[in-house]
Amino acid sequence: MKAARCFLIVWFVATLPIVLVLAFNAYTRFVFLETCAHWWGKLRPINYVFIGDSNTVGGGNWGWRLKHNPFAARNLGEGGYMVWQVKGKLAMALSYHPKFIFVLAGTNDLFSRDGINQGTIDDFDEMLRTIKNAHAKAVVTLVPYEESTENANEISMFNEKLKELCKKENAIVVDLNPVIAPSGKLLPKYTWDGIHFSQAAYYLWQNELRGIISTNGNAT
Repeated sequence: MKAARCFLIVWFVATLPIVLVLAFNAYTRFVFLETCAHWWGKLRPINYVFIGDSNTVGGGNWGWRLKHNPFAARNLGEGGYMVWQVKGKLAMALSYHPKFIFVLAGTNDLFSRDGINQGTIDDFDEMLRTIKNAHAKAVVTLVPYEESTENANEISMFNEKLKELCKKENAIVVDLNPVIAPSGKLLPKYTWDGIHFSQAAYYLWQNELRGIISTNGNAT
């Protein structure tokens, strides 16, 4: 009994710094959970995989958001990624044998030297076609408007193209803009810097995705 108590004390002292870091450092906690989910995916399929830019990354652990299970999803989003770079994440996303791949991309293309062009559209089309051919269901969230209306027309035109691609490739469309940007201008409630989502926007987004999963639970 004394030996067991000593072991517990030593174990507690040794692991306390790790527990404290995970408890109070959101980024470290995110990396830890995503690493665990990755290795969990070596044992069994992960049904939900996210690819995209910084708004996708900002959702943190999507498994917890969607299913209250940190190992139910993988977040492969990367800050600053354009559509062609997001497409480059597909091989890893498909390696988990998911039922759903959630995509949000295009905002960073607006700020690139060439802007959104035919190459952007072609990359998105190839991405959706690859997902369909892998027997997963693509769920595309349309590009959100910004607090500034400078790029509103270009975002609108790109989103119309995305709708056409989704219809052709049998992908599901999620449009948050009627709520978060009803006049083509992102409402302050849903952003912290005019572009990136606030927790209120993530709460809305996760509920939309939960509804899609519930309705299309057997989609492959």
